[in-house]
Amino acid sequence: MELRKFRHILPPLLIFLSSVFIFSCMSPVPQNEINEEPLIRVLIDRLPPYGKTEFKSKGTFTVIGGSLFGKAIENRIEIKANESGLVINDSPSETDTIEIYTSSTISYNGIEYPGIFRVVLTNGYIYLINVLPLEQYLECVVPSEMPATWSIEALKAQAIASRTYALYSIKNSKNILFDVYASYKSQVYKGLRNLHPKSTRAVIDTRGLVITHKDKIIPAFFHATSGGFIEDSSLLLNKSLPYLKPSVDNFSKFNYRSRWDTTISTREFSKIVFGSENITIKEIIIPYRLPSGSVKEVNIIGITKNSKEISNTISVHKLRELIPSILSPKFSVELKDKVIKFSGYGWGHGVGLSQWGSKEMAEQGYNYREIIKFYFKDTDITRLY
Repeated sequence: MELRKFRHILPPLLIFLSSVFIFSCMSPVPQNEINEEPLIRVLIDRLPPYGKTEFKSKGTFTVIGGSLFGKAIENRIEIKANESGLVINDSPSETDTIEIYTSSTISYNGIEYPGIFRVVLTNGYIYLINVLPLEQYLECVVPSEMPATWSIEALKAQAIASRTYALYSIKNSKNILFDVYASYKSQVYKGLRNLHPKSTRAVIDTRGLVITHKDKIIPAFFHATSGGFIEDSSLLLNKSLPYLKPSVDNFSKFNYRSRWDTTISTREFSKIVFGSENITIKEIIIPYRLPSGSVKEVNIIGITKNSKEISNTISVHKLRELIPSILSPKFSVELKDKVIKFSGYGWGHGVGLSQWGSKEMAEQGYNYREIIKFYFKDTDITRLY
């Protein structure tokens, strides 16, 4: 597709950046007042205290903020910080916040990004935040979350789920600096790297459409595959929502990663959960399961070298973060000799839309509205803008 480009004229630029700044400082507007495409703030990276990095561009950078307001810089910008604020190409900006614009795209760590970058210094950390129109963001997200070669109906369902999730995050973000992460913590965003005409068409064809329940935007969670059973929202939110109830998902029973197993040595497992390889793993207990079979936490019993029994209870989310090969919270565990085997089904948390299930539904002739209705019970598809 032809990338959107801002004209390299300073007055319109200043108007645009001013509107971005105003947007970032505003409190979330009531949902019924959303009638045009908003901007979204995506956290791309957070640098360690007083670290440094650089942006590149084939065009000319314009820096907005502090003593460098309106400064034009060719091709490359180095950013670091000192006690007085951000430092750009060794020039003090005398501010903690700048915005970077270019007539082209902005490259960071080898990835091209549309929109602008806001750079914020707070408590010594440097936050790199990509600010861009929501629909342009979605054109990048959809092919990063779902293969662009899949059926257009599955891609449309993903576009609507991703748009809904993004808008819900914009309205409910507890972070004043950004709305979403660029990773699986929110939804995967890799700038322009994965752009594809087919997924772009899915975004364009569903422009402004979101999932609502009683006229409110929902947290439209999604995952790779449920393995055959959709999880209750209480797994993620500690509360049960009427449109995210547990249910059978026959469309996800026999697809990719619907069944899996992984092994880990007891020494490695001990180091992960107890911080030492010298703890003998005695038992791994699953206190209870949700109706789907999902685990919420595990209790690990260990024996120290001096024969003292110790224990550690870990949430399933933390366990999966520590051992990524545990693909879902739906698993059983076997401790045998010096090996621990996890066997499970599904990939991801299992709440909301199953991406592989969507693929199967689309291939069977279901349209995007039917896919959405299947995974989000008692909801409507509403056009906001």
